Amino acid sequence: WTLFINSMVLIEYEHSLSVALGALTFNLIGLIYFLHPSVRRVFFDQKIKWWESAPRFATAINDVKINRESDQICNIINLSTSGALLRAKNPPSRGDTIRVNFSLGNDFIETEAKVIHVNEDSFGVQFSDTASKIRRYLKKTQPTPLAPKDSLTNQFQNWIGDLQQGRGLLPQVPTR
Repeated sequence: WTLFINSMVLIEYEHSLSVALGALTFNLIGLIYFLHPSVRRVFFDQKIKWWESAPRFATAINDVKINRESDQICNIINLSTSGALLRAKNPPSRGDTIRVNFSLGNDFIETEAKVIHVNEDSFGVQFSDTASKIRRYLKKTQPTPLAPKDSLTNQFQNWIGDLQQGRGLLPQVPTR
């Protein structure tokens, strides 16, 4: 594809070397980007399925304790095996790592979580190591999954916000 585009640019703009060099430079930057190890791993490692997100389930889990500088009590609005949306009066900052403690059926969950996004009165976290307990609970209770709410416009705006904060250009993939 790149060879086709470059040859079309050369044929169309044979009298303008700067346009041809610009197209070649753009293609080289794209090639170098996709050769970066973290980008290449996202596309070629079959264990990473970044396009699939775990289904979310509406919940009403109260008395959730989060630890930052001091303990804070909040509520879980929705839950998945990989994370949760929590409602709090004073949400933590995006990127913070917090400790989350709550009861789920007969299990007590205590895990670290990374704050992924923050709204005025709620915040989303990604759990580090509780998937099996939560999966077991969800399998037992079989709640109805929520429909995804984020439109492409919201996702794009979140990505632009990440870029402005120096994140989002290179994917953050777990190390092996």
